[in-house]
Amino acid sequence: MNFIRRIFYKVMKSISELPLLVNATGAGLFDRKIVEEIRKINDPYPYFRGLISEITSEIKLIPFHQPKRERGKTKNNLYTLYDIGVLGIIKHSKLPLRLITFIGLITSVLSFFLAIIFFFRKLFDWERFDVGIAPLIIGFFFIASLQIFLLGFIGEYVMNILTQTRNVQVIEKERINF
Repeated sequence: MNFIRRIFYKVMKSISELPLLVNATGAGLFDRKIVEEIRKINDPYPYFRGLISEITSEIKLIPFHQPKRERGKTKNNLYTLYDIGVLGIIKHSKLPLRLITFIGLITSVLSFFLAIIFFFRKLFDWERFDVGIAPLIIGFFFIASLQIFLLGFIGEYVMNILTQTRNVQVIEKERINF
């Protein structure tokens, strides 16, 4: 699991828009301002590591050795860790969604050009193609890639709604020239 966590944190650091806490738990000493800002946030399922990074950039990490668990089992199984990881990606990165939209757009354009090529090859070399194969290939690739593009585009709207409805505020350290 440590190997998977290291890979996840490397991926999150590379795709996230803000610096996230790496290998940190939710436990810590928090200033009263931070606690008040966390209480104001109306998020039923927050990604805490990212939430702290959104509120303030002044985070001091204190390294400590986590002793081995003597009794009991962790509540985090593979499913809950996957759920937390996907939540972190969804709330703090637009890159996967933009990548899907871009792939859909590129494949749509390629399918359109492929359709034109198949159309002209069918016109000039009529006997070589079986009946119905060219339209089937053209239609399948074009519709599939168009669906991927539109799914990514709808996802962009959903991401925009998520961004606008989140009630995250930043704590200012000081004001200059006000």
